Amino acid sequence: LLAITVVAYVAMSKLGSMRGFSFGAGTVPRLFCLLLGLLSVLIIVSSFTNRGPKLENIPWRGPVFILAAVVFFGLSIRTLGLAVTGVITVLLSGLAVEDFKIGEGLIFAVTITAFCAFLFPFALGQPIPLWPTFIR
Repeated sequence: LLAITVVAYVAMSKLGSMRGFSFGAGTVPRLFCLLLGLLSVLIIVSSFTNRGPKLENIPWRGPVFILAAVVFFGLSIRTLGLAVTGVITVLLSGLAVEDFKIGEGLIFAVTITAFCAFLFPFALGQPIPLWPTFIR
């Protein structure tokens, strides 16, 4: 958390800060950053002063498949389009749970992708490609 705080604080260095009583664009993000930094330091200090339970077996399946889905979406949305990327992303993220059923997952993936395909390019006018580049 402390590393995230430092990166965020450096990233917002060019945003305007508070002048007198008027808030600049970076005032609230800086305040949240400072609060996160303070909480991070408190967590670090408490980790050295309190003895907690030992870590047990970490279930890696969920975080791995969710991260894979996010990375896949980010890398493929421009080339494969929302129609293909959406279905694969939903199926990948569905694999994070142990009782995943391919039939139910496919129905949900197609339904949510159809909704997103209507919502983002048409209803909201976002420049998201709907179809793969080799079809357009």
